[in-house]
Amino acid sequence: MWLPTDGRPCPCHVLAALGRAMLALAVVLAAPAGAAGSRSAFATDAGFRVVKNLVGYIGSPASPILELPDGSLLGTSSTGGDLGKGLVFRLTPGGDLTVVHSFTGNPDDGESPIGSLVRTPDGDVYGTTTSGGTNDWGTVFRISPDGVYATATGLFPWGGVGPSGGLTLGDDGNLYGTTTGGGSSYSGTLYRISPSGSHALLYSFGADGRNPCGTLTSHGPGRLVGTTAYGGAFGNGTLFEFDPATGTVTTLHSFGAAEGAIPWSSPIAGPDGTLYGVTSSGGTHEAGTLYRYSAGTGVQPIFSFPSPPTGGSASALVVDSVSNLYGAC
Repeated sequence: MWLPTDGRPCPCHVLAALGRAMLALAVVLAAPAGAAGSRSAFATDAGFRVVKNLVGYIGSPASPILELPDGSLLGTSSTGGDLGKGLVFRLTPGGDLTVVHSFTGNPDDGESPIGSLVRTPDGDVYGTTTSGGTNDWGTVFRISPDGVYATATGLFPWGGVGPSGGLTLGDDGNLYGTTTGGGSSYSGTLYRISPSGSHALLYSFGADGRNPCGTLTSHGPGRLVGTTAYGGAFGNGTLFEFDPATGTVTTLHSFGAAEGAIPWSSPIAGPDGTLYGVTSSGGTHEAGTLYRYSAGTGVQPIFSFPSPPTGGSASALVVDSVSNLYGAC
């Protein structure tokens, strides 16, 4: 396990471990009729059903599932496989489960994929592993449309360590991601992967924020947003924006305590462009918050999770076709 520079366990690795034991709780934010702009939060199990029970060999899935054009679902497991180092699996609409790749780890392959998968216009699917590869610092891998696996690049020889989030497809056709550690200040990096597989370190985090964890989110023309788990003005993490055209990283907000602290995942963008995210600490009960951000109002907490063990959000949010937001804790 990679450790941040101050000795604390990387929260992303902690998340992968805790996620397997946490109680799943759907949190829905819906605007009540006649209450424009307002939101209410409640737990629901409506519509929940088990699609497939995963056998022990599959291990412990720790990232979102990607739906392919044929209706199949592609996912990863941070453990399981031939060597217990994780795998990529595919579930067909008919319920058939197959293993696409079983990771073997350092030095020739990755280990422990916990970031989300992304599909590019040419049909390739890209993902990351948080360890394995060169120096055991993590990898980027690619799966072709016909299911052939390949390590796209053995990261991260230029200084980034431990990509805990997945990759995000930019408007320019490149893939962008972060590493939790490494860089000039040993506090994480932001990097780019081109369609040809070449890579470049674009930014090293430091005083402006430390240890970015989640997958970057597209927000506005060409821009990407993300969070750091620690650092910033109050040491509780930041919300930042990256402009690939200029290479500029801008801190949008430094988390304090009242609005939440230590965001372990990036926010998502709502239909109106407002960003919604979760923190793992802070808020009324010190168990994390659900927040929103807009340029006009900044970060605003809209729900404080109850005290553990029933509360505290550790996952990124997702949005459905009618703009409800869902999370897990």
